[in-house]
Amino acid sequence: LLKIIIGYFGSTILLNHYKGGDALAFFRIAQPISPILFKDPIGFLGFITGLGNDAAFFRQHGPVRLWYIYDLFYNDNRTMIRIHSFIGIFSFGKYQVHVAIFNMLSFIGLFGIFKAVRKITHRNPYLILAIIFMIPGVLFWISQPSKESILIFGLGLFIYFYFLLLFS
Repeated sequence: LLKIIIGYFGSTILLNHYKGGDALAFFRIAQPISPILFKDPIGFLGFITGLGNDAAFFRQHGPVRLWYIYDLFYNDNRTMIRIHSFIGIFSFGKYQVHVAIFNMLSFIGLFGIFKAVRKITHRNPYLILAIIFMIPGVLFWISQPSKESILIFGLGLFIYFYFLLLFS
């Protein structure tokens, strides 16, 4: 609950002082894509999964901002636009729903890290919980519907299952 409250509060700060940042930009870019599911389900599924022809999708439905940005390293803008487009089916354009879903995913990842750390130490579990969950940067940035939330989700699951295999 604290993560969701901070997520809403952080979103307000980012919106009022920084015009939203990456998280809000990806949300806004994805908004017109979600309704395409009901007009062109095959095209939408191809777009979301990455198995479709992006050029044909854009010819039919219009271009997507931030799609063709080439960096020296991997560009995950496409992943974030796809995730926000998928969540947009259920959120009906409400940014708060995206905040709640990304918070749930990051909570799962942080909890996986907590469970893994508990396997290697016998320290007070409340102390470990506070260290993992209450770091200000974690509370603020991981509570946004951003790339970092997805990263923590994946990293937490990876660490948890790695330790599960290691100690079984």
